[in-house]
Amino acid sequence: MNITYERYTDDYGPRIALNKVPFNLKDDMKAHMGWPQFSWNGAKGLWTIQDRADVIEKAVTFLADHDITVEGLEYDESAIDTPVGSATAVFSAPDKLILKWDFQPNWKDINASMKNAAAGSAKWQGNTKSWMIPVAVAIAVANAVRPHFEPLADAIEDNEEVKKAHAATLQRVELSSAVDTELELPDWPVYTNMRPYQRIAPIMYRTGGRNRILIADEMGLGKSLQALGCVEFAQHQQVLIVCPAIVKHNWGNEIVKWLNGDYQIIKGRQGEIKPARFHIINYDILEARLPQLQAIGFDCIIFDEVHRIKNPKAATTKAALSLASYKEGIIALSGTPVTNRPIEFFPVLNMMLPATFSNSFTFAKKYCNAKKTHFGWDFSGASNIDQSWDSQITPLNHILRDFMLRRSMDDPRIAGEMPSLVETIIPVELTDKQKTTYKNTHNSWMQAWVDQQQNFGSTDAGFTLNMMTELRHQAGLLKTDAAVKWATTYLQNSGKPLVIFAHHKNVIEGIYSELIADFPSTRYITGETSEADRQQNILHFQQGSVDFLICSTNAMREGVNLDHANTTLFVEREWVPAWEQQAAARVRRMTQEESTCHKVVLSAIDTIDSMFDQVVASKADLVQRILDGDSAKTRNQIVKSLLKKLKTGEMKI
Repeated sequence: MNITYERYTDDYGPRIALNKVPFNLKDDMKAHMGWPQFSWNGAKGLWTIQDRADVIEKAVTFLADHDITVEGLEYDESAIDTPVGSATAVFSAPDKLILKWDFQPNWKDINASMKNAAAGSAKWQGNTKSWMIPVAVAIAVANAVRPHFEPLADAIEDNEEVKKAHAATLQRVELSSAVDTELELPDWPVYTNMRPYQRIAPIMYRTGGRNRILIADEMGLGKSLQALGCVEFAQHQQVLIVCPAIVKHNWGNEIVKWLNGDYQIIKGRQGEIKPARFHIINYDILEARLPQLQAIGFDCIIFDEVHRIKNPKAATTKAALSLASYKEGIIALSGTPVTNRPIEFFPVLNMMLPATFSNSFTFAKKYCNAKKTHFGWDFSGASNIDQSWDSQITPLNHILRDFMLRRSMDDPRIAGEMPSLVETIIPVELTDKQKTTYKNTHNSWMQAWVDQQQNFGSTDAGFTLNMMTELRHQAGLLKTDAAVKWATTYLQNSGKPLVIFAHHKNVIEGIYSELIADFPSTRYITGETSEADRQQNILHFQQGSVDFLICSTNAMREGVNLDHANTTLFVEREWVPAWEQQAAARVRRMTQEESTCHKVVLSAIDTIDSMFDQVVASKADLVQRILDGDSAKTRNQIVKSLLKKLKTGEMKI
């Protein structure tokens, strides 16, 4: 059988239309050759092949095997090679590149590399037969595709907008850990009162005109002042501050102190929002006020303690991301933006760099060691944090340096301006009666755990967590007498006030009930304490009229200054190391008058405390790796680690 052909050219280059290919061969030929070597041309109503020697050979051989000859169609064996063509990269506002290139036989490799490097942000434009990528990921895409098609990599890197963006990136990376700069800031009060390291933030914020920054300095280094400096440097006129309820008034004081500005604190879920340059709202009512806030048209939003935006399904997170969309400026603040798992960091990354972090699943596969299980995908792990197993994947902490400013209180370049921190773990010897109480609780839970294993073949994760929580709670209750004794001795010897942290309400109340008898000024704050009472208790403590302030770690770990004291006492440890860091930082501030601060931890001997201290420290390693690039080995989750130690008998009872 003979068939005819017709040569033509389209968006995919020179092609050959084949007339009268038998219908029963089309699927087999398509499978044999693949797209776009063999494809349908709707306009011509014909099946076509690429006009290339190796493709022609492949098609002719296939047809010949089916007793079909294409009359006059020939190929040159010496010309069977990989073609090299041209590529273009054209800037398209806002901040996009349109990529187009001649077809290459290894197009799958090119596309895969490009999409991987673009982190899910590469979009196919069917109408123009081109790809669109954000300028922000252009250099990463160029590096990824260069081994497969150099003309495309060259076209990207030669684009003027890419060059400018890359230069700005390099500058921001250089600034990301700096403590001083030669660049000048206006002679305004807000800047003249800044320390040299604090003047970096406004400059980094404006570099390249991005107006995006995550100020992740450790607690006590003055993030709120730096945020207001960014606002002034960019001359934002309508600013929304989203923060925990407990620090709303603090923000108002900072605005007046540094900018002499006007502000309104938004209260409740309903009511009028009056005109002001600054509006302050707490996360809890953000969703309820969303329509009103969207109507104002803020040109800058400050998210204080931005790590609260971690659950993509939560209404607060959705409201925050909605507000942040298309805003000129986003300033995020958190001393601990990463708490436990990289996946919890994704909403913040999506808010800061939506072009780079547009797809949570792509992020999870790269940085969360995503695994498919019987119950669905598990994103609880970590991967490619400080070094990458794939040359085409940029380690996460390298990406963060493009928009995150982070300095440590222990940085020797600024350490002279901050009080040092001494951490001491004090072992607590339980009485025989207390040991028996704890042992009975421990044995009861372990027997229940064994029963679950025997009956169901596994242990429910919720059960395990409850077991660990109850053992930790029991240990805390048994330490109340030791806490009271240590606190009393400390006050008698030093004459200084003390901040005491615990997790459970009845542990806090137990300590309070013993101290209040001898020290009537003692106050406590839990999650149930009203906002007004919190403010009063904090004010009295800072004024020197309170000897002991007993606090829930979770309720007082953010945005509160307790620098009238220089020592914190932890009666219970926290699952999340970052929470303890934040709580201890309530006293270790730039405004602290003492040269040394102390963090004291009570640890009950032969209880869950014995291993908790070690496991908490290991959990902190992952956080440091993400933020600072520390190469420490990734550790397991605390609960799993503790369970293993319980099961293997490493923890004595």
